[in-house]
Amino acid sequence: MRDVTKKPCPGRLEAIEGLASGVDTDPGLREHLLVCPGCNAYYREQRRLEELIKETAGALGNPLLHGHPRPRRIRTMRVAAAGTALAAVLVAAISAAIVLGPESKDQPVQETPTMASLGENEGSSTGPEADVETQPAVVVESTPLATTEDEHVVQSFEGGLRLSLSGSGKAIVEKLGQRSYRIRLDDGLLVADVPETTPRMHLTVEADNIRVSVKGTLFAVRARDRLITDVSVERGAVEVLSKLSNESRMVRAGEALSVETLMVKALAEDALPLHASFVIVEPGEKAKIAGEAARTKVASKKKLSAYEQAMALRAGGMYEEAVDAFLDASKSTTGLERERCLYQAASLSLSKLDNPEKAVLLSQSYTAQYPKGFYSEDAYILQARAHMKGKEFEKARAVLMSYIDSYPQGSQQELAHLLLGKIFATTYGNCKAAVPHLEFVVSDNPTGARALQAQKILDYCEKKNP
Repeated sequence: MRDVTKKPCPGRLEAIEGLASGVDTDPGLREHLLVCPGCNAYYREQRRLEELIKETAGALGNPLLHGHPRPRRIRTMRVAAAGTALAAVLVAAISAAIVLGPESKDQPVQETPTMASLGENEGSSTGPEADVETQPAVVVESTPLATTEDEHVVQSFEGGLRLSLSGSGKAIVEKLGQRSYRIRLDDGLLVADVPETTPRMHLTVEADNIRVSVKGTLFAVRARDRLITDVSVERGAVEVLSKLSNESRMVRAGEALSVETLMVKALAEDALPLHASFVIVEPGEKAKIAGEAARTKVASKKKLSAYEQAMALRAGGMYEEAVDAFLDASKSTTGLERERCLYQAASLSLSKLDNPEKAVLLSQSYTAQYPKGFYSEDAYILQARAHMKGKEFEKARAVLMSYIDSYPQGSQQELAHLLLGKIFATTYGNCKAAVPHLEFVVSDNPTGARALQAQKILDYCEKKNP
């Protein structure tokens, strides 16, 4: 939540700017952001400026402009500098064309390496055994994979490739050659175990927004509505390339990437090993194993706070017990920790217990007690999603409109407008009312995943009402 009336702590400006650019110089800064609205608002502003500069650099297509992140003050002069750099590149291109002249017409053109091509060869040797076997882009064999919410399939392919798909998953595996596969992932959680071979096996996983390239690794990719949302790596490394902005990131062992921000961070300590995805167990047995693990973890750490015990239950998959534990913890805690407990209980009620009525009541309770709390914006969106889940679309519309009016500069404005656009267009069939909200999303962040969703609904409305 932005609050321009509260200023950041003067002694933390450099550290906040460094964290926004990708360098964490203050180990305690993230915890400080949770309790200091001024510093939190300043950090969000710096992140927006960082994204603006990255978009400018991506438009230039020059790898030299994608320098390593370092702590620095981010001011409007940097935006001007990016514009100057663009002008310099254009002048250099025109000068090169003049110098080459007509005599260069028959000369071969040498491609300039992009970040994607450089990243794909990172860490490879020049020996013949390290070369990837070149395969024609012809589909030799196509295998569809699909699962429901409670299903989990594991399938092996030639060359030792193993794939696991779960959670309402839908994917198509295309074999392009002896050691080359391409996977189109529309929905679900895909875990791929790519063996180290000589020559190396080549695999790409892609959706509408992202392409993930790998050679010998164990990694997971989650997608929803034909958009990849998360990538995590347990062994080896993968390159993640945005189809929208041409930005690329390397994600290495022990790291995870959120596609919405293209930020790489360490995997959560309680993340389950990806190898477990290739073991098929019955749903009841799986819940029993997770529950026992959670109880053991809680019992072995007697000094855990009430909030930490609730988080341990959540990590173990005991969601009903976790909700009760969060509510109990809220009675014995104060301040931000109490806010966290209330919000976690509301969030789990919707996402894990599939209980929209309880989620609505708990999110309403949170906003009533903390109208300007740390999670107040998220609570509004959670309440709207719960109403939508319960088919109470008019109530969801009212909550979203209330949020937009109450937080004109809020961090969830883009999502609120997207949800309103979906309600008006797909539920009410009122494209005229939906278009302003969808256009807001597209104009706010044209290259973002939400903008892509909004544009698809706009295209649908245009076809419906040409």
